[in-house]
This record gives sequence, C-alpha cells and structure tokens, in this order.
Amino acid sequence: SLCTQNISGVMNFSSANNSVVFNKHGNQRIPKSFDVVHNISFQNNGEKSISSNLKINGDLRIEKQAHLKTDSFQVFGNPNGALFIDSLATLSVGHNYNSNAIEFPLFSKINCHDSSLVIYASKENQNISSQPNYGNLNIDDGAVDSCEKHISGDSLIIKGNLTLSESSVNLVVKNKTVDLNGDWNGPGNISITTGKLFIGGNGNSTGKLQPGSSEIIYDGMGNQKIKIGNYHNITIDKL
Repeated sequence: SLCTQNISGVMNFSSANNSVVFNKHGNQRIPKSFDVVHNISFQNNGEKSISSNLKINGDLRIEKQAHLKTDSFQVFGNPNGALFIDSLATLSVGHNYNSNAIEFPLFSKINCHDSSLVIYASKENQNISSQPNYGNLNIDDGAVDSCEKHISGDSLIIKGNLTLSESSVNLVVKNKTVDLNGDWNGPGNISITTGKLFIGGNGNSTGKLQPGSSEIIYDGMGNQKIKIGNYHNITIDKL
C-alpha cells in the first residue's frame, strides 16, 4: 500500500540546517508541498516517490533498504551538497512509463555504497552521469522499440554489476572508458568506437556488442566467463 501525507498550508523547509526525514516502513508518496528542502533523508524499506520536482539546498541521504523514485520529476542538487546512497539502498532516475529525460542529481560529493543500486529508467534516450562511482547500475527503458543511453563524461565506473535490462537498450560508449568491477548482465547492447571496456566479473550479457575498433579487457582476479560476441581487440589480463 502507498502512504500519502495529507498536508496543507504554507511550509518552508529550505532554511539552513532544517532536515526532513521520511521513515515509514513501506511505500510513501512525498507530497507536492515538499518542493524545496535543505536536508532530506529517506529511511526504511519501501518505495519513496516524489510528486513534483525537488530542489535540495543541502544533503540527500537514501538510507539502508530505502528506494527513492524520481518517476517523471527532477531532483535538483547543489554544488555544495552531498548525496549518500547507503547499503542496499536504491535511487531510480526516471520511470519507464514516461519519456522525460530525467538526469542524475548534481551534488559536489556523491557516495554510493558498494551494494547500492542506481536505476536509469526513462522511456527514451537518457544521459548516464559519470560523476558517481556506482555500486550496482541498472539501465532500463520499459522495452520501447529502441533507445540510447549516453555516458555524460569521459568514463563510467561501476564497483558492482552492470545490468542492461531490455534488448532495446543501447549503452553508447563511443571513445570513453567503462571500468566494471562486477558482472555484465542482461539482454541490452553496448556500442563502442575507440573506447575501452574493463570487465572484472563475468560476461553474462545476451545482448549485442558493436565493438568498432575498441578494446575489451577481462581483468578479474578469479575465473571469468567471456561473453560470446564480436570483438575488435580483446585482452585477458590476469596479472
């Protein structure tokens, strides 16, 4: 069930050092009146869904097992704030019923726990932020005909697993570097021109690899499963 806070009147949670905590066990709908806050935290299990664009003047904390869903709305961080995604916590950026190209929120400091999960889920093309060092990363589009997910910066660092959830998803790497410590999963596709893809786990993907003139490096410490596919250069690095 979804818990909704019925709040009316004029409220101001944006003053410095004010903090708002949503901590219901289970799903929560965040009211539209919470559109500007200073610090905000989401605690306990369940989906915490915002109902409007949310501007955060301080810090955002998604604590253990909580799941913050932005749906079709944008979270606006700030250059002086911090984002913390705790163990087993999830941040969903966009929703696959909506074509809004929702962006990852901008903060000066981003800390993603190794077991955390970020889901990019917009129905259409979407940018994948290079700013975080992700725990686990899931890229989805709701099985539209096709969509492209573009890396915003020069690299993409994933400490856990990468899952491309639909065969319609194409992660466009171009000349950039992807450093994946865990497994490469799912039916989605990757296209590279002259970039590099480091894989520390297993190549479980059933999607297509468009290799261009790239290099794919399997550099895990233990045994690894090599994805069946077309490669330009492939390196097995076990040193």
